[in-house]
Amino acid sequence: MDKQVDQALTQFSAFRDAKTLGNLSVEQVDDWGFTLVPKGGESKDGGFHSDLTLIALNHGNEVGGLAVLNALCHEIDNGQLTPDLRVTFLLGNVAAAKAGKRYLEQDINRTFNTQAHDSLESQRAKQLEPIVRNSKFILDFHQTIEPTNTPFFVYQYNRLAALFAHAVDNALPVITHKQSTASKLGGMRCDEFGTHCGCVSIALELSQKGFDQQGIELGILAAKRALAAVENWTEVKSQAPKQVNPMWTWSHIEAYPQEYVQLHTGLQNFTEVEAGQLLGHTQLGIAVQAAQSGALLFPKHIKVGEPKPGELYRILKQVNYFATSGPGRAVA
Repeated sequence: MDKQVDQALTQFSAFRDAKTLGNLSVEQVDDWGFTLVPKGGESKDGGFHSDLTLIALNHGNEVGGLAVLNALCHEIDNGQLTPDLRVTFLLGNVAAAKAGKRYLEQDINRTFNTQAHDSLESQRAKQLEPIVRNSKFILDFHQTIEPTNTPFFVYQYNRLAALFAHAVDNALPVITHKQSTASKLGGMRCDEFGTHCGCVSIALELSQKGFDQQGIELGILAAKRALAAVENWTEVKSQAPKQVNPMWTWSHIEAYPQEYVQLHTGLQNFTEVEAGQLLGHTQLGIAVQAAQSGALLFPKHIKVGEPKPGELYRILKQVNYFATSGPGRAVA
């Protein structure tokens, strides 16, 4: 295990095992989760519930979110931050984090709300589901595989999620969609499952994977704003802006071809491309061109011999799903 990951997990465990952090009591949720409870916020029925759940490590090598959760706990323990609500700190795929991998057997972010329990990840998802289901708000921290031109939000669109994301950071772009993709992917993402259960649920891609300091600082600020938004949610809704964050959705998904592809270096999330633009070549020297004009999402820079992903890249288009009243209406 990487020494820095080991130290961060040890620190998280120490927070979980403490009786109090600052003036908040600690309720253990599971081996890798706990809830901080303000005075008077104790559970009346003994069951789990959370006002805000902060999640990290659903992908094991996206360790920036772990650093964010630890930093927040440290400030709470020192009395620098005193949330007046039940806040849950939760880690997803710790086994993969210890191995320095995105996942061990299956992408946990494709295993929520399925009947399968035949992989380490699907078993962990089953453990996480009741925690997610009984949380009012969820902020799930992620990082991208490749560099990204900007941090961004990801969530299944609904108006409350758009307001929550805007309160967390009013400038970052949003990648969203109107319908769940679970049936195509074999299972839901964590944020999708939260939305499915009626939570206000969003994910935030902080930076490229790793202990990126700029991404960690962004995550700490986002978490603090999330706390403030949940504490003042009635006011947040009553002062809803007419325009929220720039919104994008994908208009094209390029399947990964039979041969390995070497994409040009420098192609990353939100790189603008033109239809027909040369993006790289296959092993056989066949040109790979952009199928449409737009912004790239999740371009796959993989080496020969590595597992082939299902898709090579996506193309984004800008949309406006937000409406000041009533359901969202898509405008291309």
